[in-house]
Amino acid sequence: MISYVMWSMRKKPERIFYTLMSTPLIVLIAWQFGNSLGYDSQDILGASISRGQVGLVVLIPALFALPATISLIRENSAKRKIPFFAHIVHLGVVLLVIGHVMSTTIIDRGTFSHSVTLIKDEKVEWEGYEFEFTEVVTQTEDLEVGDGYLGAVINVYEDGELIETVEPGVLRFDTRSRSEVDRISMWHGDLVLIMDGTQARSLMEGSDLVRIMVYDLPGIHLVWGGWVLMLLASLAMWVPRRDPTH
Repeated sequence: MISYVMWSMRKKPERIFYTLMSTPLIVLIAWQFGNSLGYDSQDILGASISRGQVGLVVLIPALFALPATISLIRENSAKRKIPFFAHIVHLGVVLLVIGHVMSTTIIDRGTFSHSVTLIKDEKVEWEGYEFEFTEVVTQTEDLEVGDGYLGAVINVYEDGELIETVEPGVLRFDTRSRSEVDRISMWHGDLVLIMDGTQARSLMEGSDLVRIMVYDLPGIHLVWGGWVLMLLASLAMWVPRRDPTH
């Protein structure tokens, strides 16, 4: 990420020097403020280093690289085809990195804080959302894959208003089962709900409790957007050109 910034300032060597000298400052800022990113940023990865601190060390250079890469795209927009699309690929990489930091680095997929137990027809609050488990859905016929399906119908509310109804579930096979994920796409990212497959038997026997894993993934759209930019720009560079000098 820092290399993208330095390349955009290649005509001003003094700025490149200052950029290199700012690296210790980035580490210091990440150490001081990394735990303020929210979500699971305070979780310790090891050696007293938190997820937020690791994420901020990567996020700050990526945020600087974003305008730097855009300036390189503008600079090469009227020039040869390959350099222009190469910088589009770089922009995709920057967006991908920012999205991964927000949706993966500062989100702990293994912590029990994401586990939510729901009681039928009662609203349970989690991180500003409310979840209401309403019914169990089962299906054994006309399935494209699997021998049976079991799902939990859940209403999701925010600020008292219904956002969407989701149905995380479990597909049953002869020797194993597989969780079926459901999600809600919002402007800031995706809210992902995964049903714990170990409770399938109790639900089929009429249990009023269901346990789900909930992950609020901010910035996940940037991951997909970055991949799309990288793919399209890479394909564009392979399109045959009439002039071999282009």
